[in-house]
Amino acid sequence: MTQNVSHEGLTLDAELISPFIRAIQDVLQKEKHSKVLRTSEPTLTKGGALAHESTSVIGLIGEISGVFLISVSSEYAFSFFREVVGVEATEIDDVVLSGIAELSNTIAGQAAEFRGLWDDFEALQTDESVFAKAIDRLQPMLLNYLGRGDAWCEYGITADQVRRINRPIADGVPRLWEFAGRLIDDAVRRGWLLD
Repeated sequence: MTQNVSHEGLTLDAELISPFIRAIQDVLQKEKHSKVLRTSEPTLTKGGALAHESTSVIGLIGEISGVFLISVSSEYAFSFFREVVGVEATEIDDVVLSGIAELSNTIAGQAAEFRGLWDDFEALQTDESVFAKAIDRLQPMLLNYLGRGDAWCEYGITADQVRRINRPIADGVPRLWEFAGRLIDDAVRRGWLLD
């Protein structure tokens, strides 16, 4: 996931905000039928300062409590309404506010789904999550191997450390673990990993 966001003594764990960012991108891409690019980093505000004219509030309750704000400029709200609803809006009226609220509800639902998938991934309770964890662990190992072990060498990493951190590969895809073992052995032979 992404890095933590900090501002004026507040810190937001990226694990909590990432499902919302992903949901915003996913929902807007589906609604606008075009790729949505993130043009700025998420921000934390203190004291009620808002970035734009229209803001939706998504309440968080349970293990984590607080609010997540989605703030859009009037210009963006009008553009979205024109492209998605097919109505030309020129002011933030009840109809536009209702549309923004509905969009926020969709984003909140999608974020909850993404968070559920992440929690499943971390819990390793399903075959899919065990497989996903295996692939997740293989990628950095492959990058280190294909980079001729530069990071391993720089930090004095041992073959046992690589085997230990990548053990989820064996649990998820045993044949892939055999392949990973051959890479580790080859990296030791080439001097990229300490034995």
